[in-house]
Amino acid sequence: LAKMTEGDVLLFRTFRDPQHVGLLTNYPTGGPGLIHCNSSAGRVVEQPLSDAWVRMLTHAYRFKSEQLEPLK
Repeated sequence: LAKMTEGDVLLFRTFRDPQHVGLLTNYPTGGPGLIHCNSSAGRVVEQPLSDAWVRMLTHAYRFKSEQLEPLK
């Protein structure tokens, strides 16, 4: 968690296999946050990156700036 930074892509194991993806944020009230699709809410949400999410975290990925191209 110490090496991760805002914008990193996070992969979680919620059942058997890694199957859930989110983006790491700086949560507005402080600490790390998570933007992801929440099936209970039926929409995309931002919430604190709780201990429960950290336990399910399997990988974190970061795109290098030279890999990103403008859409226009």
